[in-house]
Parts: sequence; structure tokens; C-alpha cells
Amino acid sequence: MPNLTPVSKFFLLTAALLGGCFFAGFPSLQAQRALLDKRQSTTCVDREFVVMAHLVRDTSQSINSTPQEIEAALDLVNSWFEPICTKFVLRQVDTVDNFQYSIPKSFNVLEQIWTNHNADNRINLYIVSDVGFVSTEPVFATFEGILQNESGGVLINYQALNDAPVWLVHAFGHYCGLLNTNEDFNNQLVNGENCETTGDKICDTPADPFNPFDQENNISSFLDMGCRFVYTGVDSNGEYYLTQTGNAMSLYPTDCWCGLTYEQFERMAEVIGRSGLW
Repeated sequence: MPNLTPVSKFFLLTAALLGGCFFAGFPSLQAQRALLDKRQSTTCVDREFVVMAHLVRDTSQSINSTPQEIEAALDLVNSWFEPICTKFVLRQVDTVDNFQYSIPKSFNVLEQIWTNHNADNRINLYIVSDVGFVSTEPVFATFEGILQNESGGVLINYQALNDAPVWLVHAFGHYCGLLNTNEDFNNQLVNGENCETTGDKICDTPADPFNPFDQENNISSFLDMGCRFVYTGVDSNGEYYLTQTGNAMSLYPTDCWCGLTYEQFERMAEVIGRSGLW
């Protein structure tokens, strides 16, 4: 096999790990190529970070994931972060016996978790039962948390870690400075006119109108054939959306996720480059 650039390796890894993913009817390899600007090379920050994983016991005092499952999920994260030469290495796993932390019911509880269990100069990853009280997703991550040395971290429901570990990619995206593509979905314009000030504030991620709380327009109003975008609504200018359901920072089904855009990688590279974590 010829020598491959980080982006080329990413194409192949994504296709192998997430086969069957579609974007506008194309297989996953073409989908990721559609997301990236191939005329530019992503920034290589050449950073490696240590992860401290905390398995939180549930109300029956059970632990529902294993170090091996954590390792496998981080391997997946590393494959997605390869274009910016960033790696996350699991060095230690412990258990947290306070079952109340398995279902954190407020942000105050999260602060207690950070204070009582965070290891310094580490990315602290907590595997819990349910983050539904503090997040609309099966993950929670402090935004740009990789810039914080003493607090914050990443939480993931054990079922997501075990069954859909690509959610950890999404969580680490938040941790490294990315917003969801449907952020402020009511105000994003298709023509990109306000892309720097609304939405995810990244201009090569098309406006995403998906409102997961809309009772009238559920996911079937946005997708058919699994991942094909079919939403017929328009923005305030009357323009139809051209949304990428394959973006890992979207809230479309994880089976659709194929990659990230050039500017998303660059945003993460800039944030990661400023991190003081070991």
C-alpha cells in the first residue's frame, strides 16, 4: 500500500469502521470526502493526552462496562482524530462507588464528581448509567474542556459506550471545541451569510434545521432510506437546506455519521494546541 496522508488514512479507517454509512446516497468513503476540503491539509498538532477512566457503580452496585470496551472506544476516537495527529491514551481505570453519581441529576452533582474524583492533568472519562438530567445526548462533555487542567470531563452512558462507541467521538468533539451542527437551528441561513455568528459558528458545515424536540417534524421528516436528507422546510430566505447527515457533530442517527469537515478539524486543532494538559 502506498504512503497515505493523515486525511487519506482517515478516509480508509472511517470506511472500514463505519461501513454502510451514507451521505446523499453515496457510501461512507465518498461521504467523508464530501465533508472535507481536499485542497487543504489539516493541521497536525502532534499531541498525546492521558485518559483516566472512572467506572461508576449503578444503584445495584454493578459496573456495566469494562476496560477493554473503553480501550476499543478510544481506539475509535483516535482513528477519527488522526487527521490532526491527536491521540488519547488510557493509562488508568478506577471505580466510583457512589451510585448517585451514576445518574447525575444536576450540574452541581457534576461539580461534586469533578472535585471528588478527577485526576489532575488528565482527561477524566466517566462511564455512567444516564446523563439525561444534564444532557439531551447520551454523552456530556465540558465545552473546550481540554483547556481545563483541574475540572470538567467527559461522561458517557455505558450503553452508548458498549453499543455505539462513536458517541465518544461526538463527546470528544465537544471537549475539543465543537458545537452540534444544529446549534441555534432556527437562525442558520443556507447561504452561509451568518455562519460565523450562529449555528456551530463553522462555515463549511451547512445549516442544519433539525429540531429534536419538534413534535410535528420528527426524524422521519428529515431522513429516508436511513440517512438521505429529505426535509422540505426552508430557511428565512426561502432556501432549501443541504444538510450533511454524515457529520459526527450532527444529531442524526449514529449509523449515518461518516466524518468531520476541514474547518471542524481546524477548530479542534486550534483548541488542542492551546491545551496545558499532559
